[in-house]
Amino acid sequence: MIKTIKIDKEHSVTLNSAAGWFFAYREQFGRDILPDIMPAIEGLLSASIKVMQNMDGVNVKDIAGAIDDSILTDFFINMSGLEFTTVLQIIWAMAKNADSEIEPPEIWVNQFDAFPLDTILPKVLKMVLESSVSSKNSKRLLTMIKTTATGLQSTK
Repeated sequence: MIKTIKIDKEHSVTLNSAAGWFFAYREQFGRDILPDIMPAIEGLLSASIKVMQNMDGVNVKDIAGAIDDSILTDFFINMSGLEFTTVLQIIWAMAKNADSEIEPPEIWVNQFDAFPLDTILPKVLKMVLESSVSSKNSKRLLTMIKTTATGLQSTK
């Protein structure tokens, strides 16, 4: 999947989530992506499962009420294992997969005035799931993530 996402007011980046980005990541950073991204996947899945267990059926209006402090704590503990630089590296590898001429990551990232992960990360995570998980399970995971994200945002 090729998608252009807006990073800041002046910059958009084209990302390609076809399997080649896994190799770009490994070649540039010297390790496989799976151990680096597992905290994000684990955090989202764990929070989603706990939310669903606290609910009698899936009703989006009741999600906020189903999220208790222990779910939020577990979610943030799991997500703390995901480093900001890992997210930047994933985005860079997808950008490299779309354009083999981009600068090395430490130069590339300096072109942006801001890097708002709260708006960028959901789009990138969706691309990662769609490129690395079966379409059936990808849809389930995305539904769980959206449900959990909606609940987490409504508790702020």
